[in-house]
Amino acid sequence: MSEVIKAFGCNGIWWLPENPSERVAGTLCFSDDDGIDLSLAGVFGEPAPGIAEKYVPIILGLVWDYPLGKLVTLKGCRVHRFHLGSPGIGREVYFADRLFVGSHIEREEDFSFSHLSVSLSGLSDWAGVLTGLSQQFIPVGKEGRKKFEIRWQSPEPIRGRIPGGDLALGVEGKVSLSRREGSIKEKVWFSISCDNPHTEDELLARYAYPLQNFMTLATDHPNAQVEVTVRRPGEDDRIHVIAARVFHDAKAAEDLMPHKMLFSLEDVKDRAVALISRWMEVSERFAGVVNPYFGIQYEPKSFVDTKFLIVFQSLEVYSRLHTQGGGSIVTPSDQSLGHLFTKLLEEHWKTVGPLFGLSLEGTVAELMKYRNYVVHRDSDIGKEPDYSRKLYWLTQKLMFLMKACLLTELGFTSDELDRFFRRNQMFVHILNMVEK
Repeated sequence: MSEVIKAFGCNGIWWLPENPSERVAGTLCFSDDDGIDLSLAGVFGEPAPGIAEKYVPIILGLVWDYPLGKLVTLKGCRVHRFHLGSPGIGREVYFADRLFVGSHIEREEDFSFSHLSVSLSGLSDWAGVLTGLSQQFIPVGKEGRKKFEIRWQSPEPIRGRIPGGDLALGVEGKVSLSRREGSIKEKVWFSISCDNPHTEDELLARYAYPLQNFMTLATDHPNAQVEVTVRRPGEDDRIHVIAARVFHDAKAAEDLMPHKMLFSLEDVKDRAVALISRWMEVSERFAGVVNPYFGIQYEPKSFVDTKFLIVFQSLEVYSRLHTQGGGSIVTPSDQSLGHLFTKLLEEHWKTVGPLFGLSLEGTVAELMKYRNYVVHRDSDIGKEPDYSRKLYWLTQKLMFLMKACLLTELGFTSDELDRFFRRNQMFVHILNMVEK
């Protein structure tokens, strides 16, 4: 799947909703590294005495060289550069929090949406069984002439109820034809129709980010949000929502075969929506676990010490919340870390125990040794030549323990976990290293 949200620059005319007659030419630029910039060939109103003091809630624009649409709305705009030329002509450069393509939204209270669609980088491979494509080779006649048929029919979406709305997993098809070439391209979407309208921030936090994490868990690779659209109540037109993404490497979860995932739609098709609904609840109940655990996966350049510590702490928090039945930790537990991890490993020892190659007691002792060094630097193990390698693989083992915990929360049985893990390429690789 090619990335839809990508760096671009386009030209247009810009104005404020309260002053539509005062229009200024300017260039809009976007990239995940630099965010959303609007460079004007002038200023809106009077220049502010200090750059940081000028804030504009909404800027409207009409662009003519951007393929997603001509009508654009910038939200949360701040001046971050101001230029004054020798003739006394000022030029402002605004940084915007978010860009909406496909509609003009003139009031802050109008940023209210009842429908969200999200496409994720690993979704196409994960939902490989959901397709409308079919093909057939037909021999014709005795002369050996050949006939190919490629057809597309929209497959029935997978639908169901989730907290606060209805979810659909569906496929769209797009046909491209020329004189000598034709193609059909599918796009797979999660779509949520909400019971009540929400702001885009609420929709992203409540649905888009949990779905991204769900796909990262299921595919065992960090997923990027490829395309996000919303619809306003009573309207059918899609509005593209664009902002700088913390993680935007769409290729990290592309071209995935089943042996590189934990589970695919084919494994859970009869309960896919129920799993996602359950995941929404787990994400809220274990927010202190889910947010740091997946957050570190979206930071691929993190130091191995940092990744190890965050995964370890996520497991610690999970263990305390799991013991208390979820919710929040009201008072610190008097249980030692060693005791917490012993109980956690006991629950999942059948599945993940073989990865560690030690007894349960030996595994806990090793975890505590590395954890104490990373936190306190209380030994010399960091000077050992293979310290970084050992810490890296210990982190990968802990991540499989975290995956086992999360999958169990979703209702998967230990037999299913064994089946998923034993076919997973990374799990098998670690297991082979331990057994040598």
